Parts: sequence; structure tokens; C-alpha cells
Amino acid sequence: MQKTRLVLLISLLFSSLVFAQEKRALADSLYYTDHFEEAKALYSELIEEDPSNALVTYRYGYVHYRTGELEKGIELIKKSLELNQDKVPALTYTAWSRLAKIYSLKGEKETALNWLEKAVDKGYKGLKEFEEEPHFANIRQTEKFLQLKEKLEKQAYPCKYDPKFRELDYWIGEWDVYPTGGANLVGFSKIESVSQGCAILENWTSLINTHEGKSLNYYNSEKGYWEQHWQGSLDDRQTFSKGILKENAMRFEFIDKEGLKGTLTFFKLDDNTVRQYSETQKEANGDLLPAYDLTYKRKLPN
Repeated sequence: MQKTRLVLLISLLFSSLVFAQEKRALADSLYYTDHFEEAKALYSELIEEDPSNALVTYRYGYVHYRTGELEKGIELIKKSLELNQDKVPALTYTAWSRLAKIYSLKGEKETALNWLEKAVDKGYKGLKEFEEEPHFANIRQTEKFLQLKEKLEKQAYPCKYDPKFRELDYWIGEWDVYPTGGANLVGFSKIESVSQGCAILENWTSLINTHEGKSLNYYNSEKGYWEQHWQGSLDDRQTFSKGILKENAMRFEFIDKEGLKGTLTFFKLDDNTVRQYSETQKEANGDLLPAYDLTYKRKLPN
């Protein structure tokens, strides 16, 4: 009999645990799908069952905020911070960022910005929310908000703000390409900044044959110089390395598939003109001789 009672007790405890887990899963599902009123009812029950759960308390506060109960939302989110005691840093900075939203919504700009600054300093990386969150509307144009946004952008897109990655930006644009000193158009080139400023993509189309190709250009921060990797439509490829900017000219070095050395240089002549000049050896240990010489003229708006 005693053994039977023990089995029943364990069965009941297990059933209760499974039910609580299912309730939590349902509450979280409603939370993530923006069914806040329905989630609120379930989180209320979960809080009664486990009042020390920091994450459930935070989400219970969040759904109050999202259903218009701002003061209750503030109270519960702050309670979650007390329960968390920074044991989970992500919960800390997320809660701080949500307090910033609520205070912004309430029109308390200074308080909102203070919470937001704490969140960013702690590790909050919600750049998309900075750009799109409607509840930040009251503070979005303030100087402090813009400073915090720039800080996040520098963390998310470091190349954009690194001068070394900007050295070849003068080549970015759409260009008509001519032989240097000539008037006959020989091709088009579209040069784009890609990978959030970490690379430059060349798109070349010849007008004198069917040849086209692309190159990926980037500053190799580990090696301390620029590299270019070219792939053409004739299965022609070449790697250019040791690119260094000096006196408005980016000069690369290369060794071709025959083992011959060469250079490739992009001269910035002015804001709308770039000269691309290459020299190669004709034989091993020979002098560098001109291979091709092109002038890029920027396509300007009509």
C-alpha cells in the first residue's frame, strides 16, 4: 500500500511538472507571436507558481507594457531585474532597453535615454530597433540617441568606420571605360561597396568582346594590405596582393600562372576619373612592361 501511494505521488508530481512545462511553452509561444493578452493570463498563473523566476517576471511585465499597462510593466520589469541580479546579462540589458521604450512612450525622454545608454553599454545590440521601433519615436532625433546609434553601428559594421577599408572608395561608382588617351568606349564597370563596407565588388563588361568578370577587393586587416581576387568569364583568374595606397594610387603586386611578376595600379586622377594601369614581365627576371592602360570616367546624372 505504501509503495502504491509513493508511485501515485511521483505520478502526480510528474504530471504537474509536465503541465507546468506545457503551460510555459504555450505562454512563450503566445509571447513570441504577439498574442499578449492571452500570454498575460498564462504568465499570471506561472508567476503564482514560481514568483522567483526572473525571465517569466520580465515577460509578464513586457506583455503588460505591450497591452498598454505601462506602469505595471515598469514595476514587473524592474522586479525581474531584482530577481535576475545580473546573473543573465542578456536579460539585464534587454530589460533596460524595454524600460527605455516605455519611458520614451510616456514622454520621459531623459529617463528613457538613461536606460537606453545603460543597455547599450551592457551589450544591447538592437540596431534594427534603433532604426524602426515606433516606441523610440519621442527620442529618435535627440543627440544622445544618435550617438548611441552610431556606437551600435560601429560595433555592427566596423569596416564602415575604419579608414583603411575606405582607401579604395574613390573607385566606387558606375564608369565608362576608355583606353587611356583614346576616345573609343571599350567597356563598362560598376563598382559597389559590399559586406557593409568590408569589401568592394567590381562588375566588368567589355564592349569589344564577350568578356566580363568580377573582382572582390578588400583590406586584409591580418596582413595589413589590400587584396583583389579576379574571376573572368573566360575562366581567367588572378589574385593581386600587397595593395598599398600612396599618393592617391592603390598599387597591387601579382604573380601570374606562368610565374611572371606584375603590378596593377589604380590612380585617382580626380573625383570623376580613375586610371587603371598594369605592367607585367614578358619573361622571368625581365623588366616590367605595360600590359594595359585604361581610364575610367564616372557616369554622371543627366
